[in-house]
Amino acid sequence: MKRFYSCTNNNKPKILVLSGSTGAGKSRVAIELAKQIKGEIICADSIQIYKNLSVGSNSNDTINQKEVPFHLYNFLDINNSKFNVYNYFQHAKKAINEIVDRGNTPIIVGGCGFYLDSILKGSREPELTQKEREEIDILESKIKNSQWDYYYDILKEIDIESAKCISRNNVKRLTMSLYFNLIKEVKFSSLKDQFSDSIKDSYDFRCFYLTTERYKRTTMLNERCEAMVYSGLLDEVFHLLMTQENFINSKAGKSLGYKETIKLLLNQYPNISTNKINKNKNKNKNNKNEISEESIVNYIKDFRSVTRQYSKRQDTWFKKDEIYHWMDIQNNNLNHL
Repeated sequence: MKRFYSCTNNNKPKILVLSGSTGAGKSRVAIELAKQIKGEIICADSIQIYKNLSVGSNSNDTINQKEVPFHLYNFLDINNSKFNVYNYFQHAKKAINEIVDRGNTPIIVGGCGFYLDSILKGSREPELTQKEREEIDILESKIKNSQWDYYYDILKEIDIESAKCISRNNVKRLTMSLYFNLIKEVKFSSLKDQFSDSIKDSYDFRCFYLTTERYKRTTMLNERCEAMVYSGLLDEVFHLLMTQENFINSKAGKSLGYKETIKLLLNQYPNISTNKINKNKNKNKNNKNEISEESIVNYIKDFRSVTRQYSKRQDTWFKKDEIYHWMDIQNNNLNHL
């Protein structure tokens, strides 16, 4: 990797981009590289940007490394529903410019394709009028109050490329795709190459996608999910349900791992909410251990399954982009990389 990084035919400042499927070890590699090349790490993970999600986002070990500066980790309030790709792009662009001005190398780390595309190609959030935003809000409410599969199947029929890029229960992305396809009669997938405000010509981007053999990854992902549960994921989500009024409906609450944990806890404790915190706080705390072993086993199976599915979708997304050099992390030690 250092060989690819050091080769250059121009005088542009270099930016290193490390992506890969969930659990691939991106942060570990980034930290070691940052120590060697005066790097500063910028988060490109759609969950690690939020505050108070340390266990489920697996960000504790990352940001506790004192030797390396980190940016855009744990800075966004959980209930901020307006933050979008364009907002992320503006934050990331500012961090990149400041790091380069200090004479250091930005290392962008994460698996969020939309965030990385915004940095590498520019923002592609469509400009909308107030009337269009109101129409989108109405459509989003309809989808929230109906069956996900019904609307998702509609999108698959008219724009399969958009459907492939939408994770389950990402209502906002499904709404936007359907709105453009049905109302504006424009394939949302056709907008993927329409970018603005690009910084790609100002920097020399070196992009890597970390991967490993399928059977090794399956084992690794299964162990990772179990480790999160044993590290206190249930306690973290229980606390968030008790203290964050809209956590269930937030982007973070619908994300990988948190969604499955919320489902488990709500089945066991249907009265969990900030409105009933004073009345039920002690009662709920005392009863947390009453979740049956069968429920825990099924929950972990579900968590592991959706994590593996998400990992496959990430591979599908990044295989389409030739800018990334794929690298088997298991067959290379960090010193070699």
